[in-house]
Amino acid sequence: MNPIRCLCLVLLFGAVQAAEPEWITVRPADNGEALENPGMGWVFHHFDNSVQKYGLPLGPAYAGEGWPGLSVAYLRLAWSYLEPEDGAFDWTPVDTVAQRYIRAGRQVAFRFSCFESSIPYATPEWLRNAGVGGRWFRYGKGVVSGPEVPGATWEPDYDDPLFLQRLDRFLAAAAARYDGNPHVAFVDIGSIGIWGEGNPCTRGYPLSLYKTHIDLHFKHFKKTLLVGMDDWHPRPEFQRAGTYTSTFMVRGTPELRGRSLHVKVGIWLPGDNGKDLPEHRLLPASAGPDRRVTLGELAVADDGTMAFAPAPPVGTASPAADFAVRYQGFATRPGTGLVTVEWQIPHDLPEGAKAFCHVGDAEQDIRQNCGFGTGRNEALDYARSLGATMRDDSIIYRKGFRYSSDWMAQDFWQRVPVVLESGHYSANNWSDGAGQDYLAAIEAYHGSYISIHGPPGLIWKEHEDIIRQMSRRLGYRLQVVEASWPPLGVAGHTIDIRSSWRNAGVAPCYPGGNPAFTLKDANGAIRAVWSHEAFPVRDLAVGSPDEAPVVTTTATVRLPDGLTDGEYTLFVSAGDRDGTPRLALPLADGDGERRYRLGTIRIEVDAEFRIHWEEPVHVAGEWRLPVVFETLKPLPPNVVPFGHLDADSRIVRGLDYEIQGGPEVLRQLGRHPGYYRLAPPEGDTGKEYQILLGLWVQKGRRILPAGGEPDFRISLGTIAFSPDGTPTIRP
Repeated sequence: MNPIRCLCLVLLFGAVQAAEPEWITVRPADNGEALENPGMGWVFHHFDNSVQKYGLPLGPAYAGEGWPGLSVAYLRLAWSYLEPEDGAFDWTPVDTVAQRYIRAGRQVAFRFSCFESSIPYATPEWLRNAGVGGRWFRYGKGVVSGPEVPGATWEPDYDDPLFLQRLDRFLAAAAARYDGNPHVAFVDIGSIGIWGEGNPCTRGYPLSLYKTHIDLHFKHFKKTLLVGMDDWHPRPEFQRAGTYTSTFMVRGTPELRGRSLHVKVGIWLPGDNGKDLPEHRLLPASAGPDRRVTLGELAVADDGTMAFAPAPPVGTASPAADFAVRYQGFATRPGTGLVTVEWQIPHDLPEGAKAFCHVGDAEQDIRQNCGFGTGRNEALDYARSLGATMRDDSIIYRKGFRYSSDWMAQDFWQRVPVVLESGHYSANNWSDGAGQDYLAAIEAYHGSYISIHGPPGLIWKEHEDIIRQMSRRLGYRLQVVEASWPPLGVAGHTIDIRSSWRNAGVAPCYPGGNPAFTLKDANGAIRAVWSHEAFPVRDLAVGSPDEAPVVTTTATVRLPDGLTDGEYTLFVSAGDRDGTPRLALPLADGDGERRYRLGTIRIEVDAEFRIHWEEPVHVAGEWRLPVVFETLKPLPPNVVPFGHLDADSRIVRGLDYEIQGGPEVLRQLGRHPGYYRLAPPEGDTGKEYQILLGLWVQKGRRILPAGGEPDFRISLGTIAFSPDGTPTIRP
């Protein structure tokens, strides 16, 4: 090799290396806005308790406006509204409202309840007339004599065979319309208890009955997400004479830490049935004057660990006692303590009798009401085993109350979205820090859906700041922490796009999906889409606020051959494997289709030739267009120039070309002068034509030009011919 030529190559290579530009790096800021995404969002209780709340006062056109992040309208309606006559279904009440929200791009969710406090018959009256058993009940009083009592409502026997048969038929009809419907976010299993929350008021039921209702819903709703209740409390045969074992669960809440607390249990009879009893409580075999039995002392350390010291045995049991109870054992699990007791019931107890457990101290006798249970929600566990998620409808349901079922959510949130429901805003207007409690509940439960349980305009006006904070943590929130790419790419070659992602929400991205990058040209046309299938966003872990781990990934993508020289815009999105955006990202500069602008990249064509041209000249009685073909790469044999005049996207005339040395010289690197003969098409009437030039291999492909169009032709612009044949070219 010529040493001078070699030296030039070395110097050139070194210059290229030194001049290689740094990558473009952007760090998009989270815009702080609420997101409307599948599997998460604010849920407005449009129908609640009755058709009167809370959507009716907003008028017939309201569809969720004015509350960023409102993604679901919750339609909780009594069965009686939808099957007013035996076998005659009327879906108008829900479909009419649903269409408003669906048209606005939102979803709906359902609960079909069988017992309400505001209407006499949530279960259709025709079922009672057909012989289904049940009792009359007045909220706040208990079981009453009948419908003549003001405010009385009818609770059916949820295990009545005819009731179950007709419920089966109703759920089949509902599922035929709504199961698998993409506009339906979820359906509650709400056929037991007052308001459908799972707590019967006039009698207790064993676990088997809850399983029956759960099975009926899963029998028909095979695709749509079903939701179980945290208030499901199946009762063992506790009211019948015999010996039983049960467990109370003490939650290790912050207010218990650093305290020594007494644990006392008993049985009470709510409503009018217990009004003649001291404190509404049944008589224990041995207890204090308040009819509670002290089980022992619970010590909760500052770090939340627990220890239990049983109380010494008490004296002789009273023969008139309704029950005896004794301590059996204590166990712990993260954040909770489990106190197991044995009950001895000498005779059947009155209907409605319930066990209770109080944890307190001298300063505050009841710091926690542990309720009666097994340490597990067995009915909810069963629903979970079939694929359901859970709802807690007890978040700040009254003043001074926070939440109590967050321990249940730990078995759900990593797999399915958890639903949270606050109390009616009229009962707790988020005063005394309840708004912060609601935010804390999102963190504790890893909540994805959260309720607007009152007039949305009023709540937003009074609590906009805390609502915006909640929206930034609710569900999942995919952030693009950083993205990098080279400033220059060559068509037909690959580039790397590096991106760093974080889930800044409290829950996984349940719908899943992948990042995608989209390339648009100056006209906004999509010229390339690259889905990064190797990076599932579902796998992004969650963490405490601002502490979720960041994951960096690299997508190697190929720039299409058909791109022309120029500047293109790079967008990022997340969604389907085919690159369809489906998930909103908290980024500015969106294109309205859930793609978000990152920046620009310069694309060059890996051309085989380029052209240089001059204005037409008149030579030897003809008009000629001087053109120099510059060969950039070795070309195949039989390469010849071509030229076209196009009109209305059709070739109307070909142009002849003369090249010095003949077409074979085009195979040699360098410049090759020549010219095209310009003449108007036959019958030209002063039209304008597009003039396009190029090279092609006879009976083969066109050759890739620098700056060419996708069809491998170079457009010079438009050409028009005067009546005497003079051509004018306008680039």
